[in-house]
Amino acid sequence: HYTPEYTETGVPFYTVETLTKDDFTNTKFITPELHQKLIKRCNPEKGDILMTRIGSLAKTKLIDWDVNASIYVSLALLKINDCIDLNYIYQYTKTTQFNKEIRKRSLLTAFPQKINLGEIGKTKVIVPNSITEQKQIASILSDADAKIDALRAHREKLVALKASLIETLLDPGTANA
Repeated sequence: HYTPEYTETGVPFYTVETLTKDDFTNTKFITPELHQKLIKRCNPEKGDILMTRIGSLAKTKLIDWDVNASIYVSLALLKINDCIDLNYIYQYTKTTQFNKEIRKRSLLTAFPQKINLGEIGKTKVIVPNSITEQKQIASILSDADAKIDALRAHREKLVALKASLIETLLDPGTANA
């Protein structure tokens, strides 16, 4: 567990910052040789979930792209078996219940906050027995996320429009006296 030497180019290296900013294109890089060493221990793949385990606890990202990257030890890699719907688990990781459970299992005296990998594995997750029900729940929640994202984008456009209008309307050079 050490901070690797970063390179100008190479293999993407994901950190807590990568995940919390949700920016997987502007990453740090490591050498292909170090990447090969790291993926023997922990190999992120499409269909896995990344989770922050130090600092900003339990932020998650579903890897829904073909990935060739390594991860820093401050991230946990959740690999979901075929008995449980991946999207259901991803949606569940965003719940207050899951976050409370993670915080309860975290090291209370650590600063920044931290949870050990073993404790993540012991975290209780409520899963309906029916995979069909899991998929339905995940679909409803994913649709809600998409609507929320669309509303946020619309709000940002309105805020920018308002700022532009304020600038135009209050510019002394355009005011009629």
